[in-house]
Amino acid sequence: MSRPVKVMQIVHDLDYGGMQRVVVDLCLHFDRAQFQMHACCLNGLGPNADELKEAGIPCFLARKNPGLDYTLPIRLARLFRKQRVQVVHTHGINPFFYGTLASILAGRPITIQTDHARGIFPVARREMVSERILARFTDRIIAVSEGVKADLVRYEHIRPEKIQVIYNGIDGQKFRAPVDTRAKRNELGLPLHAVVVGVGVRLTEQKGIPYLIQALAKLSPAHPDIRLLIVGDGPLRRKLEKLSEEVGVRGQVVFTGFRDDMGDILQAMDIYALPSLWEGHPLVLLEAMAAGKPVVATDIPGSREVVVQGQTGMLVPPQDSEALAQALSLLVQDQTLRERMGREGSRAFEERFRVERMVTEYEGLYERCLAARRARKHRFFL
Repeated sequence: MSRPVKVMQIVHDLDYGGMQRVVVDLCLHFDRAQFQMHACCLNGLGPNADELKEAGIPCFLARKNPGLDYTLPIRLARLFRKQRVQVVHTHGINPFFYGTLASILAGRPITIQTDHARGIFPVARREMVSERILARFTDRIIAVSEGVKADLVRYEHIRPEKIQVIYNGIDGQKFRAPVDTRAKRNELGLPLHAVVVGVGVRLTEQKGIPYLIQALAKLSPAHPDIRLLIVGDGPLRRKLEKLSEEVGVRGQVVFTGFRDDMGDILQAMDIYALPSLWEGHPLVLLEAMAAGKPVVATDIPGSREVVVQGQTGMLVPPQDSEALAQALSLLVQDQTLRERMGREGSRAFEERFRVERMVTEYEGLYERCLAARRARKHRFFL
């Protein structure tokens, strides 16, 4: 029996976040008879590292020094050789840069980069040029959505045939466990009779939360019982709290701060809203769909590949609080519509976004890359 293929996942850290969750799920759900997973962080381990260690998956820290770290590729290459890594899989900008250089120094194991999106293109020219060059030394570039792939082709001039789209997937069971909704609402300070619009994200400019608060202000006169539940923390929290006071809805907005029980909290919501300015392939929408919640999101690449307009939710233009308010109003006043979209969303999740589907696609990718490498070596020795 052949030994499992050794795979090293390279990521900034294993803190809470969508990209980190994808890395953790890849490590936990791969077939251990065929693949031996490892993880390596460049900035710090983070709380998700404990979950991997408990599952027996080795986690390494190769801390990046400030600025351009000339020693990091050498240190990573030593780690790859010591662990006899056969596949290097990078996630994010710095992991791509340093992981690919280390792969070259270590004798070119299979090298794969997943681009989870990082902002509105075009980004810094130096970054785009370096990634275009690095792509030549990778076996495959993975984009988490067609929108991300289009950006890589247009702005970084990476050949389309080099890029494969693999949608993110999550473990839906975490968001379907029975929950005492009455108790959870009481805990969160939400009236039992209220229609609750919720969002669970890091509070940054990217997520567009000011537009959601402004939309609530437009809805409030006609729907005084509506509540907005904002789960998460971040640099904009105080600014958002102040905005809710300025527009007169502070009493209708609940800020919870960071929570680690998002699966339970989703059950206390009636509608999930994500007014982001940009996204790659947002896991939070998958979570809402797994929980059977209708979604209102902005019509941007990534989100529009998750939400089916009028079927699993509604799409509105970004930075448009009026359109956001109109879409929310339709769902607030129509429970039947909310329930129908929630069911359709749950069905779409099962068909397209389960973690097992994502893992199967990555396993197949690794196997094809390894087989192609063996075939090239065989031809070389003929």
